[in-house]
This record gives sequence, C-alpha cells and structure tokens, in this order.
Amino acid sequence: MLPKLHGVIPILVTPFDEEGGIDEESLQNLVEFNIGAGVHGLGVALGSEIFKLNEAERAQVTRIAVEATAGRVPMVVNTGAAGTDLAVFYSQSAETAGADALMVPPPLAILAPASAEEVLGYYQAIDRAVGIPIVLQDVPQAPIPPGLALRIAESCRNVQYIKVETPPVPSKVAAM
Repeated sequence: MLPKLHGVIPILVTPFDEEGGIDEESLQNLVEFNIGAGVHGLGVALGSEIFKLNEAERAQVTRIAVEATAGRVPMVVNTGAAGTDLAVFYSQSAETAGADALMVPPPLAILAPASAEEVLGYYQAIDRAVGIPIVLQDVPQAPIPPGLALRIAESCRNVQYIKVETPPVPSKVAAM
C-alpha cells in the first residue's frame, strides 16, 4: 500500500519522437530522473498535454508511466473530461492501468458552465466507478467553490484531496 499523497508530485511532460509519436524511452527516463531526484509521486495530467492525445496515446502514456514508476511512488492520472461518461471511462481506464489516484477537474463546458448539481453528479458518477483516491482539481476555467467542494467530499468516499489552482478573489476589506 502506497503512502497518502504528500510533498512534491510533478506532472510529467510527454516526450515525442521525430515522427510525433510517444517517445517511450524518454518517458521512462523522465520517470527515473524524477524518482532519483526524490519526488513523492508523479502525475500524468494537463501539463502532460493529455488533451492533445487520442485515447490510444493517452492510454500509452499512462501505461508507460505506471510501469516505469513500478510502485515506488504514487502515480496520479488526470481523468477529467467535458462529459461524465468520458470522465468515468478515463477514470476506470487509469485505475485498470495501475494509477494510484485520479486528479479530476470539473467538466469544462464550452457553451455554458455546469451547474453545482451537474458538477456534483459528475464527481459522484466517477466516485461510484472507481476504488482509488480522487483529487478534486480546482482550475480557473472551472473553479470549485469551497461549499461545493465540501458537498462533493461528503458525498464521495474516494474524494480525499483538493488541488486549488484558482487564485483567491481579493476581498474588499483587504483593499481598504
């Protein structure tokens, strides 16, 4: 059993070869370098450019990273998607590939932001589909207000962490 997530967990970049394919050897070397440097975990996420990868490439990067990590540090995989069914699919695929935890931003809506109830349902569906820890990923494009984060955490047994990326809104009192 791996320890709880803590400390430094960098997001791996995805190296590409000259033909534009995934450079597996470079990715394995990147994992080794980071573990050798003493990281507490590794991630495959937005900084890995997963949003540019097709499903086969995304699965390939996850598989290589999980295999190269070989249980030495926790592997966190971002499984967020624009829709619930796709996020559930990515989440189950990451768990099956050996991810130790998932990092999931709310669904990013192009036409209109998701309501609080839709965001809650999205996380509940993912939570029901997997058995590994979930990190809520609050991002500026789809922030998770504190009250909603609490509701999600209270209703989802696997939600154990939150990564806050949205800068705080300066209060009027602090400006005075």
